[in-house]
This record gives sequence, structure tokens and C-alpha cells, in this order.
Amino acid sequence: MIESAGELLAASRYWSARGIAEASADYARLAATLVAGARQAERDAWELAAREAQARPKKVNPTLSAIDLAARKRLEAAKEGT
Repeated sequence: MIESAGELLAASRYWSARGIAEASADYARLAATLVAGARQAERDAWELAAREAQARPKKVNPTLSAIDLAARKRLEAAKEGT
């Protein structure tokens, strides 16, 4: 999807430049349509990635969990010491 969005954006820039060079409203309209398609493809990719991330099971990293636990204990000790 991201690749398609990039291709649409590149095509829109081509047709935009050509529309300016030839003073063609049709080419400018085509460029605007392609840009809108590129934005939609990017939004679709973002939404799909967000849904996949939510559906993915959460994995616990034991190293990070140990670091987090140690940091929390240090914070609690510091609060008690003050």
C-alpha cells in the first residue's frame, strides 16, 4: 500500500508539472485525483497497521520487565527516603 501511494504521488507530480507546462486543467485535475488516491492509500496502510498491532498478542520481554521492576523499586525507595 505504501509503495502504491508513492507511485500515485510520483504520477501526480508528473501530471501536475505537465499540466502547468501545457496549461491543461484536465492534467491538473488528474494530478489532484492521484494525490487524493495517494493520501487514501497511506491512510489505509496506517489503519491496517494499527489494527494488526492491536490484534497481535502482547509479548513480554523479560529483560525489559526486570529493568522496569528495578527502576520502580528505586523510585519507591527514593520516595520513602524523602
